[in-house]
Amino acid sequence: MNRIFAIPILFFFSFVFLIYFLLPKYSDFKKLEKEVWQKENFWQKKEIYFSKLKKSLQSLEKEKESLEKINTALPAQLSIAALLNFFEKKTLESGLFLEGFMVDTSKSQPSSGLEEKTPDAKEKTEPQKKEALFSLRLSGGFPSLENFLQEIERSARMIEVERISLEIPSDSKGEILETLLSIKAYSR
Repeated sequence: MNRIFAIPILFFFSFVFLIYFLLPKYSDFKKLEKEVWQKENFWQKKEIYFSKLKKSLQSLEKEKESLEKINTALPAQLSIAALLNFFEKKTLESGLFLEGFMVDTSKSQPSSGLEEKTPDAKEKTEPQKKEALFSLRLSGGFPSLENFLQEIERSARMIEVERISLEIPSDSKGEILETLLSIKAYSR
């Protein structure tokens, strides 16, 4: 009869031991296992993120020359002295004489960009370009003027020739032209 009572009592104590001691430890173990999995997942994602950043950095380093050209084309600040130097150098290379350089500050303004905004279109947060207007007075032959305009077009700078005025002086017999160029230069 002792066995009949001992077996259910042993099962009962085993069940109580299982519920009060092993089950909480098993639950804690599962929580820790889940936390470890989450941390491993987090660090794997971080590792993937940093490997993508490293690849992006390497591709940017490969394109460093192109990025420098973009910075030259659209400088952060528009330097009048640098532009004057640029125009002077290009006129001399083309065989022209730079007789005058004037900055038109009355019309210099931020550009609104090329896209039109409609009322139902979402606004884009693109940075605005700044414009500066210049006038150049040049003298020289027509082929030299053509070379100068081609040099400006080929340059990395964002420069737009807006207007060209040609004048032939009466004493030059058509060999020398006096040219007035209205030029727009852009910056960020």
